[in-house]
Amino acid sequence: MNPLKVSDTFAMTYDAFHKPNCRQLVSMGGSRSSKSYSILQMLMLELIKRKNIKITVWRNMAVTCRTTVLEDFENIIMFDEKIYKDFVHNKQAGSFLYKPTGSRIVFNGADQIGKVLGSQQNISFFNEVTEFSKDVYLQISQRTSEKLICDY
Repeated sequence: MNPLKVSDTFAMTYDAFHKPNCRQLVSMGGSRSSKSYSILQMLMLELIKRKNIKITVWRNMAVTCRTTVLEDFENIIMFDEKIYKDFVHNKQAGSFLYKPTGSRIVFNGADQIGKVLGSQQNISFFNEVTEFSKDVYLQISQRTSEKLICDY
């Protein structure tokens, strides 16, 4: 297995995420500061380690989520050929299933209100959280059982 190349931002994010009693994690920084990429690397590790969890990645619009964050995630899982082969990409649903654990990650937009109101997940990642309305953020938060991650 190839080692995952990570940044200092990853280390700080990983440590903060795994603190007990931490429900919400906010990462802020400039463009290209590796905050989103580091969060996605950490979420990939959660999918690999934990059974049957659901992670939802949110962006203000579904098309933006899939053309930016989903593409980054796909690049991340390609770091190791064996791990990449264990992921099943459902392009229509905008999701990846990690077969060995049954865990999945879904890339959604808050512009699809049915997805916001009907979605339940263990972990939510709000990419560019400042683009979300307070109401949408609260609706998703109520439907997230474990952790909330935000970046901007």
